[in-house]
Amino acid sequence: MFRAVVIAVVIGLGSVGITFWALGENIRTALSVPYWAYLCGLGLACLNYLSGALRLRWLARHAGAELGSRAALRAYALGLTSAAITPSSAGQAPAVAFSLTAGGMPAATAWTINVRVWALDLVFLGWSFPVSVLVLGRSTRILGNAQPELVAIGTFACALLVVAVLIFRLRWVTGLAAGAMRLPGLRRWRDKATDFLARVENASTGLRRAPLRLQGALHSATFLVYFTTYFTFYVMVASMRPAAPLLPTMASAQVPSVASSFFPTPGGVGLLELGTASLMRLSTRSATATAAPVAEQEPERAEDLGGPAGGAVIVAAVDDASKARAPVAAAILAWRVFTFYLRMLVGPVLSGAAWRRGARSGRDAPTG
Repeated sequence: MFRAVVIAVVIGLGSVGITFWALGENIRTALSVPYWAYLCGLGLACLNYLSGALRLRWLARHAGAELGSRAALRAYALGLTSAAITPSSAGQAPAVAFSLTAGGMPAATAWTINVRVWALDLVFLGWSFPVSVLVLGRSTRILGNAQPELVAIGTFACALLVVAVLIFRLRWVTGLAAGAMRLPGLRRWRDKATDFLARVENASTGLRRAPLRLQGALHSATFLVYFTTYFTFYVMVASMRPAAPLLPTMASAQVPSVASSFFPTPGGVGLLELGTASLMRLSTRSATATAAPVAEQEPERAEDLGGPAGGAVIVAAVDDASKARAPVAAAILAWRVFTFYLRMLVGPVLSGAAWRRGARSGRDAPTG
């Protein structure tokens, strides 16, 4: 695990350096983020952990298992750590299952909870990702000449189809997967795969039949898990650019975050920083292009206004253009402190005992 953490940190720091270079900023601006932004980031990180742990507790109770607050927090934190140090965040679900089973929960129940977390995440991303595409399409030129509304509708339709199949017609997917296990070379894993797919389908059905009150609470907790992540980025950017727009800034964090899930680096690091930097750069160009013509037109307004009033108008227009060009790479680094590097510390601290129990049981297990 230590080696994986080192590799992730090295790649992450390299990506940060490239981000500063891509935005044309000096690395010394990393110290320019005000202390209050870090305090807000810490508070949002705590809310993220509490929301994730509470969601696990509710899911465990629905599955008929008891899960204490400390055990739920430990499982969630360990999952975030594993997501940060494994390619494409693939280690998150196994780490959560390991933590839950180390606390005495049956493996089948632990994986049922994981599948239901996966379903809740898909529902949130199914509606929020198209909204982010629409917001970015209208605030930047990322879509070129395409109509952002049409692109957003197409994205939403595709996401809705995927979510509908995974929640209401999951047996189609499990049936195809079970059929694939009959192919030569895969038959040896057929029995285990069949059991796992049946567990996945049962977990999805159980969540769909949960009481509406519980479903509302679970979706609210899921919203907080993601909102705190993206809103942290807005806080960091707003501390550097007070006029930063809320939704475009948060969308600039979500779109690369989703894309980085398919990137083969620890926690999607690299693509996330560079993708966010690119979107922020597009936003900067759009804001600057909007502010510059206004500044050019102000001299005429100054003549009409006369005296200090006209000069104040010019200064205000120039100030708006300067804010649009304010450094943002430091904000990206501060955001990653709470959504990447902090996770490598919190997970091991909270789950040290679980790791030791797992290692001890592995040594005591009979061999041969």
